[in-house]
Amino acid sequence: MQSKLRANYAPAAIGKDNERNAKELAHRRLWAFDYDGVMVPAPTRDDIKGFLRESYQLISKIDNVPMNKAREIYVQLRDENPNLATCSALIVHKHYPHMNIEAICSHILDSSKYVHMHNGHAHEIGPQLRGLQYLGIQNVIITNNSAQHVRRVLQQSGVAHCFDKIVGVEHMGGTCKPEKGSYRITMDLFNAAPRDTILIDDSVQNIAAASDLGIFTVHINGESREQCREADMSFPDIKNFLRWHNENVILPA
Repeated sequence: MQSKLRANYAPAAIGKDNERNAKELAHRRLWAFDYDGVMVPAPTRDDIKGFLRESYQLISKIDNVPMNKAREIYVQLRDENPNLATCSALIVHKHYPHMNIEAICSHILDSSKYVHMHNGHAHEIGPQLRGLQYLGIQNVIITNNSAQHVRRVLQQSGVAHCFDKIVGVEHMGGTCKPEKGSYRITMDLFNAAPRDTILIDDSVQNIAAASDLGIFTVHINGESREQCREADMSFPDIKNFLRWHNENVILPA
């Protein structure tokens, strides 16, 4: 296999060893894409405030307690479960383990009006994602959102068919990214090993955890150009990464 490396990419911007990266990518058959920050814009501060507000309101309604008390309950649960800090729905679920986690997640997301319809790159990169599938690569979304919510957005963007599965928080066995269990569960669903897998994510914490497992990692650093030493490659957005891949990686026949 020979790689076709193009000089119009600055090596510091995409990886330490371009040729090695091109060879690595040629043999990875499971591509795990983050949702927020990769397919659609990352949550804003107002979005996050909305998630928290809806979490407090849900506790307040079910427990019939004032909002300030509901907030205290939530903060205590979060402090007791720091590994779940990135997923409000799982924190609430700790308080109501009998409730359906997908229903909790969908309620928080929908009530806070966090629905990115046709925003971001999802609808722009459908042909490239479909092309990967034709080459035998399996595309999966791995997200701390609910799979139902993400599927609805991707369907409205016209790219749901470009993904073989959406692994949402309801599939992760009570964990979430960046917990390594979330990646193991995703790989097990496809009978894949870390050496078969790529993670494309905008979170430094998520990248670091996946890298520890031996997963090849691509950090999407957006406008911040935040450096992630654990990442194998970095790009400003998913479109740039897919363009580089198309130009440089020759997949085995």
